[in-house]
Amino acid sequence: MTARGDGKSYIYANFNPKYAHYAITILRTFYNFCLPFRSWDKSKLTPAQRLGITNKPFTLKDIIYFK
Repeated sequence: MTARGDGKSYIYANFNPKYAHYAITILRTFYNFCLPFRSWDKSKLTPAQRLGITNKPFTLKDIIYFK
């Protein structure tokens, strides 16, 4: 039931789990490859740089457009 009282509810009309998975993957990649943090030794590196996967932080455009 909606606030208008017409009996229609569209709460799950546009929900598709595939797009939620895409959004979570982009956020996880952004966190690991783009967002630098200051560690205990005062170096500002991304989690991927600390693990040695990459040597530079990426931008969001690099992630979305695969550059």
